Amino acid sequence: MEVDGEYLRILGRQSDVINVGGQKVFPAEVEAVLMAAGNIVEATVYGKPNPLMGSIVESKVSLEQEEDSVQLKSRLRRFCLERLEPFKVPMRFSVVSQSEHYSDRAKKVRQVTS
Repeated sequence: MEVDGEYLRILGRQSDVINVGGQKVFPAEVEAVLMAAGNIVEATVYGKPNPLMGSIVESKVSLEQEEDSVQLKSRLRRFCLERLEPFKVPMRFSVVSQSEHYSDRAKKVRQVTS
């Protein structure tokens, strides 16, 4: 909801769907693929604004065991490309602690970072 003087504008709820060049990406679909990649405890997929594509797909993952970051990113990208359309494959993979995937209210955080 936005207030501008005496006017009130009601905004719709924020959607998790990521628009990549006019194509729809559902984060849960990409997260399911990442979870099947092995050595992944938790995955969160979100959109990041991009001036050319509208948004790009990015992901945060938590690992069971440490893994070389270059090898991990290469392995995850190949794994996703074998199972997803290219526009659905995350452009970036970040390794984070498991607690960073959820808010204080135990909801998955799919933030749009600027």
